[in-house]
Amino acid sequence: MQFCVQGAWGVIPAHMNELSPGHLRGFLAGFAYQIGMLCAGIVPYVETLIGEHYTYSQSMGFLAATALGAGMIVIGLGPEAHGITFRKNAAA
Repeated sequence: MQFCVQGAWGVIPAHMNELSPGHLRGFLAGFAYQIGMLCAGIVPYVETLIGEHYTYSQSMGFLAATALGAGMIVIGLGPEAHGITFRKNAAA
């Protein structure tokens, strides 16, 4: 859990800033965070439904694996912005 929170997911906002257009850099990371919190609101209910058929630890593991898999797919299929510069007057 701690690896995902601080290790893996800590670089996601920086990755999003590299991929987003300049005029949306301040907005996009915060908006995506709020949408993520909106979607995460259903997790306790889904966890309870899965926990009725399996153990609670299995339902937590299933949802964590689902989130990890979805993140891997989105990041793996997304574009790469290698070598991007954030300077306003970048040398051509």
